[in-house]
Amino acid sequence: MLKSHIRDSQKIELADRFRKKNFSKYLLSLDIENLRVFKSATIRFDYPITAIIGANGSGKSTVLMAAGCLYKEIKPSSFFAKSSFDTGLQKTNIKFTLIDKKIDAKNDLKTSISHKGLRWDRKQAFERSVKYFGVNRTVPPTEKSNLAILRNKKVKPTQTIPLSENEIKHIRRILGFDSNYKYCNFDISKNLFVGTREDSTYSEFHFGAGESSIARLVYELERLDDYSLVLIEELENGLHPLAVIRLVEYLFDVCLRKKHQIIFTTHSNYAIQNLPNDSIWYCMKGQIVQGKMDIEALRVLQGEIDKQLVVFVEDEFAKIFLETLLRQFGKMDLLDLLDIYKIGGKNEIISYVNSQNKNPAIKVIAVGVLDGDVLETEYNKTEQKDKFAKLPTDGRSPEIEVWGSVVDNLDILIARITVKLGLAIGQQEFVREKILDTQREVLDTHILFSTLADKLGLMAEVAVINAFISSYTEIQNGKLRYLVDFLESNVKV
Repeated sequence: MLKSHIRDSQKIELADRFRKKNFSKYLLSLDIENLRVFKSATIRFDYPITAIIGANGSGKSTVLMAAGCLYKEIKPSSFFAKSSFDTGLQKTNIKFTLIDKKIDAKNDLKTSISHKGLRWDRKQAFERSVKYFGVNRTVPPTEKSNLAILRNKKVKPTQTIPLSENEIKHIRRILGFDSNYKYCNFDISKNLFVGTREDSTYSEFHFGAGESSIARLVYELERLDDYSLVLIEELENGLHPLAVIRLVEYLFDVCLRKKHQIIFTTHSNYAIQNLPNDSIWYCMKGQIVQGKMDIEALRVLQGEIDKQLVVFVEDEFAKIFLETLLRQFGKMDLLDLLDIYKIGGKNEIISYVNSQNKNPAIKVIAVGVLDGDVLETEYNKTEQKDKFAKLPTDGRSPEIEVWGSVVDNLDILIARITVKLGLAIGQQEFVREKILDTQREVLDTHILFSTLADKLGLMAEVAVINAFISSYTEIQNGKLRYLVDFLESNVKV
């Protein structure tokens, strides 16, 4: 997995800002009734950056657009138009809870909008800068008819604005190449960015879709008023996975500096992999639920899977653990019969296993494998406690258990770890030295494997994790047998 440079301190600072309600303007929640796929749905914006995931047609854009309708800058009819074919808005109602300290410095405010007759009725439209980035931001200028006149060399801009060093720095970091930019305005509806790379100048007619999108997004976000609301459709459109990760890093940075609230929709795991659980909501079949989930897992919860067993785990490490374990026991046939999905925390796993196995429309059995630090009492009270197991990590997180066990047995494991890392057997003392250096230097257990990967010469973190887990399963063979039996028994149900 590609590595992000979002710091834990940044995540904590944004979480603290929300907890203390340290915003002059902020949308706290919205309740949607009878709008598109939603009969009744509630979403809370418990983090200044919110990602909304889900399949096409699941309601992601509906939530995004509904959020904007609270504020005067957005007309509800511009997002939810009513043509002669649209008959589903008569009973629509959207309720909002918000912070606006210019109106009330101490208390949260509530308001609503509804559709009555032929028009939208908005009880109170609040003042706030709102910027909506739709999917058309990635449409090339060559395909926009209103910009065709700008291909004429005789047409000159009425205003040219060079981008600041700070703006250019962020664009370069996201895109991964060096260019300078300026913004050229021709009239109220016609503008172009112009880039300079080395000795060549080129207009937005020659930008890639990603370059154009990022230049516009950074330019706008840096120049918006503080405490603005930013709405972005399909964040990853036109971007390489690494650029998606860098863009999310930028969103953290600009949120911290300018105190924006950002809501985006996405189909990309890269966009959500470094977000905290409470910043992610997924839409499915008219419902919206909070929590981190591998986007592929949405297929499971919609019954779109042809396996005999679905296994929900908390994170990528647990997923690799189970896959490696089954290979170590020679259970390749079993591995082919199941799919393993990282789905977030223990509460999400317990909830999804229980709900999926009760759903008569879904024929695939679901089980949950929780981390070893989860108390059995947390799932024993469910009527499906036989559908849960724990990683055998003696009450510790699996990362700490695997790392600690391998380091404790390093003398007998160093040769096989070196080989599993793809290094020559003669490099085992080099590998030992780097493992022990990491053990001494790293206090944050979440970055043990990534730190070791860097020390070994910028090796992929997943390669290090695989080598450690594989070595761990070899020496803990007897301790792990029950977990294989648990999975096999549920396949045979």
